[in-house]
Amino acid sequence: MTSAQRNLRLGVFVLVVAVLALAACTGKPQPPDATLPILLTDQVNPPGPHAGTGWAAGVCGGHAWLWDKGVHLSPRYEWTPVLGDESEPQIVASSGWAVKSGLSSQDVPFTHIFIPVPGSAPRWGDAEFMIAPDSSYQSLLVNGNLNTTNPASEFFQGWLEANEIKGADTSSGVLGVETDQYLLPGPYRPKHGDRVAVFGRWIVDCGHTDFHAEIHPPLLTARAWNTNNFSQCGNDSAPNVNGVPFGSVTCMRVIGRPYLDSQEFGDGSLPTHIIKELGKVACPGVPLPCIFQMSAIAHVLPKPFSDLQLMTLDVRPPPSHVPGDQLIVQYHFTVRPGVAVLLTRTGTDGVRVYVIMRADQYTQPQPKCHIVKIDPYLVSKAFDPTTGISFGTVINVVFPGLFGSDPIRTAVLNRGIEAKFCDAPAAVSKSDTAIHQVLYDSVGQNRPEFSVDKSQPFPVYGFLNIGWAHPLEVIPSKVIITSPTDGETFGPAPGQATGQPLRTGPISFAATTVGLPSSSLKWTDNGRPLGNSSSFTSTLSAGSCGFETHIIEASGTDDTGNLVSAKVAVETGQIC
Repeated sequence: MTSAQRNLRLGVFVLVVAVLALAACTGKPQPPDATLPILLTDQVNPPGPHAGTGWAAGVCGGHAWLWDKGVHLSPRYEWTPVLGDESEPQIVASSGWAVKSGLSSQDVPFTHIFIPVPGSAPRWGDAEFMIAPDSSYQSLLVNGNLNTTNPASEFFQGWLEANEIKGADTSSGVLGVETDQYLLPGPYRPKHGDRVAVFGRWIVDCGHTDFHAEIHPPLLTARAWNTNNFSQCGNDSAPNVNGVPFGSVTCMRVIGRPYLDSQEFGDGSLPTHIIKELGKVACPGVPLPCIFQMSAIAHVLPKPFSDLQLMTLDVRPPPSHVPGDQLIVQYHFTVRPGVAVLLTRTGTDGVRVYVIMRADQYTQPQPKCHIVKIDPYLVSKAFDPTTGISFGTVINVVFPGLFGSDPIRTAVLNRGIEAKFCDAPAAVSKSDTAIHQVLYDSVGQNRPEFSVDKSQPFPVYGFLNIGWAHPLEVIPSKVIITSPTDGETFGPAPGQATGQPLRTGPISFAATTVGLPSSSLKWTDNGRPLGNSSSFTSTLSAGSCGFETHIIEASGTDDTGNLVSAKVAVETGQIC
């Protein structure tokens, strides 16, 4: 896609959003539509490579990755993209119901490079779940996903779970979703019975002989569930009601993928790289190995997404409520530069969330990585989880004839492989307490609807809760001054002329908000203008002798039109 095409596409998108926002603001509230799910997307997917559902094995060349006893038979990638390449220029979407969620027991370590905390023992594996897709997204399924007759198949088990959910489309099968578990933090991982919407790379899993399809890894993952009131949206153990409308509030969480692991190793994909490493060990005509330590150093792609990506989510409250309750929307989104979130009203009671990602304006922070030697027993289990045999033996089985029974070469192989692992990112920002809270009629009138923080690595993360509440149950708007603290004392800056009015050194002023944008705050010092926005630096008068009291106030208008403020008292000066 050229720069002109990207700009044109963005211009068209902005025009559409403006029209939708105008229509939303002028429309009159109507009774909710109980037939619509609490979370869905209507994004249209590109067509698959062939008609029908029997083409997936051909994507893998008819052979399973590594397991067909010969590298020449192995497809290049374990997760082979259906559209484009591994950089994911063309994504697909699916909404539906989450089933069979959990963590994989073990995966190939070299392409799962994030670990939970610095210095921890690597545990490579995916967060995974299945989607019983809505009817619009059944076309993502292939024969391997339609295995509803074999009790040993994980897709049969997922399909059985989907049959427990009221409203789930179980006419075909279920779609797999997998991603590195440390790139999808726990609160954002779908649970059984959640409504989900997922956007990402459509692949055929060539690591399994059923050649099933997955979205792997997702670029954007959203989950939603119902609860009794807004305060319970922070409770991640929501009751499983199997699709039956429950409570008065819908809680939705969404997060974007911060990094995209490559399946390339500098000299080819993993099968090719291992062959080349083994060649260095074998060294024809040399009595000793050329290397004494094998390595497989994967890398992270420069950006977690390509081109311009536009993704939409529709979020709705449960259909039932008490007469007299108000429809309230609470939300907060943190993004990195190059990503934006826009909200509009849709239908009679829904909120449409637009997530826009522009690769040409996005810079990816570098993860902190380490070189770690993987224990050969664990490497063996990664290649064959049913055994605990030596790595050298596994290599002989997977790549027969590549080296003989030479004890020196076998010893080198059994030392394991050096690999790169990186510290897991955290979805945390200083702006996380800046929560918007608006009446439904005001959705789309507060721009921007996100906070920008490039100190955290996720393209976007946040939440949107929508539901019915009595006015007294709504979380009150507030301003919290975090700096300076109440009662703090500041002396004059050094180097000022004696006997003249003195000033302090630079003082940091900062506040967070609930129910109003922190960027709109106005600050005063004893009633005189001091500054604007959520944070800034300024000085205060410190007199020439003795102390002064300063009443620092930060105030703003919340999303319902009420004035909200907070005050602290500080002292400046010195003992004379």
